[in-house]
Amino acid sequence: PVTVENLTDVLCNRDVVCVARGRSESGPRALGHRSILCVPDSKYGRDYLNEKIKKREWYRPYAPIILDHAVDEILDQNVVSPYMTMSATIKEEWRERLDAVNHVDNSTRPQVLRYEHEPFIYEVLERIYERTGIPVLLNTSFNLQEPIVETPQEALNTFAQFGLKYLVLHNYLVKRK
Repeated sequence: PVTVENLTDVLCNRDVVCVARGRSESGPRALGHRSILCVPDSKYGRDYLNEKIKKREWYRPYAPIILDHAVDEILDQNVVSPYMTMSATIKEEWRERLDAVNHVDNSTRPQVLRYEHEPFIYEVLERIYERTGIPVLLNTSFNLQEPIVETPQEALNTFAQFGLKYLVLHNYLVKRK
């Protein structure tokens, strides 16, 4: 089964994880239900995801999930939106470390996460922050040039195309052999 601890371990090892967990969501809000997640200082950040996984243009940005109590530490503006609809500037001291979610103009489109929004992802991100000092996860849609995966079969099919090692499929953490 997937737990806060084993998902935290995988992400702290800087692996990229596909997630199809619980009910899907719609609109500018993806709380780890149909997502691709990674710690944004990983070598598997923006360039890797664009070129090898999502197969899209090099300049396409990714959005961060930021813990609510760490927003002032990371961003120049105090953004409180739980949606990825506002832009903010990453503070200079965080730009290199958060390279995978830092756009060319040092802006980002954050999703500020509070515990009540998604307790499981919040707890994972809290533990990542404790272990790495980074209160941020890169979050992008779980798809490959098609609509976001909806069913378990679509999740498995898309995951198979990526060549990544880990998939959270509902309550299970699947590791590719």
